[in-house]
Amino acid sequence: MKPFGAGESAPVDPGLEQFAAASWPPEVAEEVDVALLYDRLHDAGYEYGPVFQGVRRAFRDSDAWYAEVAVGGDHEHHASDFCVHPALSDAALQTMLLETLDRQEEDAAPELPFSFSGVRVHRKGTAAMRVRLERTGDGEDERVRVLALDDSGSPAFAVDALTT
Repeated sequence: MKPFGAGESAPVDPGLEQFAAASWPPEVAEEVDVALLYDRLHDAGYEYGPVFQGVRRAFRDSDAWYAEVAVGGDHEHHASDFCVHPALSDAALQTMLLETLDRQEEDAAPELPFSFSGVRVHRKGTAAMRVRLERTGDGEDERVRVLALDDSGSPAFAVDALTT
């Protein structure tokens, strides 16, 4: 099998295609108030500057989290400089911190991404995304799958497994 070269793109996985075809916001998900998210994250030991405060809206449905994220501050014009702007990918992952804040002990150390596998970028340079994160497994085998669409609803990137 030959690797994907310049100008070629990885095939879009079925989960990302299903996410793109679904309604937005998700009909069965409950909206979560994110107004105080960054205050709560600060209190839990996370320090996010203005560019990295990108969670705009969040929703929860059972084991899945959904969010609208964007590059914070006035840095949208820098999005085209990256495959996925670091602040945008970080905002996508911050969505899982909503759950962590609710189940974490008060003095527990913050969780940080540790390992990524199965990363595929389908759309470069976007400044806003819709994301879906789902925890799978449990204990030491717990992983998070990340699916992201650009603001028009087209596939942007996917991560098969993220561990913290």
